[in-house]
Amino acid sequence: MAELENSYTGLEEPLERRRGRLEDARNWFEFNRDVDEELAWIGERMVLAASGDYGIDAVSAQRLQKKNQALLGEVEGHVPLIKAVYETADRLVEAGNEFAPDIRNRKTEVEGKWNDLNEETATRKKRLEESRMAQQYFLDVAEAEAWMSEQELYMMDDNRGKDDASALALLKKHRDLHAAVDLYGKSVGELGERATVLIGWGDVGSVDPDAVKTAQENLDGLYGALKALAQKRGLNLDESYKLFQLNREVEEFEVWAGEKENVAQSK
Repeated sequence: MAELENSYTGLEEPLERRRGRLEDARNWFEFNRDVDEELAWIGERMVLAASGDYGIDAVSAQRLQKKNQALLGEVEGHVPLIKAVYETADRLVEAGNEFAPDIRNRKTEVEGKWNDLNEETATRKKRLEESRMAQQYFLDVAEAEAWMSEQELYMMDDNRGKDDASALALLKKHRDLHAAVDLYGKSVGELGERATVLIGWGDVGSVDPDAVKTAQENLDGLYGALKALAQKRGLNLDESYKLFQLNREVEEFEVWAGEKENVAQSK
């Protein structure tokens, strides 16, 4: 009986070691599975975060911003699960798990991928905002060009009135429009400032600095030409008004002189 007890006692320690090794293996397997799941989740979101699609206009850029905001929310909401993986890794290593080197390596792998995802989503947020600003700039430039085209049609009108009254009415209207054109220079200047900012970012993928430069140069050219036309039409209308005034005064003088002559002849 004593011999049997001794034999059992001799087996107890190896069995305990085997149970410990099996427990370590089970914990390692479960941890490894959790890491694979987290890496798969990160990989799926990384595809979205690394997208080079920043929109082709202001509307699509804003739509993509909303999608990226939702992605940022997902990433933020996933933080507790990532922390749980880190805590499990630390606990297993501290407990002396025989797979501790592998556990540390896998934790480092998850940390690297998680950091990459956070950097990529932050970068995409920045690029999308740059894209929105650029697309809004192009939209505002298009609206400015349309407004200038409308004013240009008026400035190229040859109508100078048929008498001093109609010429004066045209001149007053022109002065109001000319003032509006001068005032519009502030808007053109603001667009120029925005263009400088966009160009300063360089070719970051979300903004085409050459396209911005060309758009602003064209806009500045259109505005300069419009101001020149406004100045020319103003001079022409002023000249026409003064000429009509002179003609009227000459006509009035001739009438007055004729009346005086008739009075003199009747005496």
